[in-house]
Amino acid sequence: MSKNTREFFESLSRFCYVSKSPCSFMKNEFSNDKYQKGMCAVYDWVDELCYYYLKREKELKGDFLTLLNKKKTFIGIKTDSEYKRGMVAGFDEIHKIIRELS
Repeated sequence: MSKNTREFFESLSRFCYVSKSPCSFMKNEFSNDKYQKGMCAVYDWVDELCYYYLKREKELKGDFLTLLNKKKTFIGIKTDSEYKRGMVAGFDEIHKIIRELS
């Protein structure tokens, strides 16, 4: 997730939190106001959705590395050939870049 995407979700989450705060702290005042309850329900739902995607962002790199390693392992059991050696070298280069970026 790019910085802009993360900022988008964080900003939207802050907006939802600030917007639903009056509902949370003045429950008695809004107890019969279905319109207000509806708005707060949307803010809650969108806030939870933002949290889900922000949490998912943290898992993306691990998921990517797992798939990369599975593919490299799969290539490793193939019969030796120029093609296989090229693929192994490609994976080695990718892993080198990943280490430099981490």
